[in-house]
Amino acid sequence: MTPSGEGLQLTAPRRGGSAVTHVQEGQARVSLLKEIKLSDDWRVHAWILSHCWPEQFSESRIVQPAQPTWM
Repeated sequence: MTPSGEGLQLTAPRRGGSAVTHVQEGQARVSLLKEIKLSDDWRVHAWILSHCWPEQFSESRIVQPAQPTWM
């Protein structure tokens, strides 16, 4: 990807997709992590990770309270 963002393609992650989709999502995460490591300005890549995969990459996680067993 170029510094201007050229070549970046964003799609929302799909839940419960095919094995190919999971592989592609994994490859996208690895690619973004490599870009962060190599980039002088890593913020855009970190933003993409935190917004596409907040469960793994966001700083603050909202913890859902456990449901009572009597409900």
